[in-house]
Amino acid sequence: SALAKSCGLILSLFAFAQAAQVNMLDAQTSGKLQAITNAQLPICLPAIDALGQSNNPAVVKPLADAFALENRPVVRRAIIDALGSLRSRAAIPTLKQALNDADIQVRQSAVAAVGLLGAGDVQAILLEHAATEKNPAIKRQMVHHLGLIHTPESQKALKTFSQDKDATVRDMAGQRLNKEPQQNP
Repeated sequence: SALAKSCGLILSLFAFAQAAQVNMLDAQTSGKLQAITNAQLPICLPAIDALGQSNNPAVVKPLADAFALENRPVVRRAIIDALGSLRSRAAIPTLKQALNDADIQVRQSAVAAVGLLGAGDVQAILLEHAATEKNPAIKRQMVHHLGLIHTPESQKALKTFSQDKDATVRDMAGQRLNKEPQQNP
């Protein structure tokens, strides 16, 4: 019937349009992936940010690979921020590596990115790193994220932080220890 042919044609056109949109998205993503290693910051930084906002798990590995090869701290930090935005467990090895980066801002971004993962991952990764972190600013971030998780392990870490030589870290940890877990209404 003519109606069935018309519906079939409409469905075919719709499928073609969807496929074209996916191919265009893939071309855009490919272009951004190529741009992340560009020597010019005005090219690579927006590409990294766009990939982080893409919600595309396929970009985790190329971003992680770029992080491993990148020497510029500002670009390494942008890559970690993008990986955090993606909230993918596949980024955990790179986030752990970034927690030990020589650049404090990269480490700060790594703590924030870890904080976006599930509570179990946050706790495990931050507890593993807590014993070796020396920078008070990063310790404060760790206290914040561990303070959101009310487990015996996180409470133990907060007690350790409450004995830190930095007064702000001590105060924050003490405040987090005294807070009651928030109940869902």
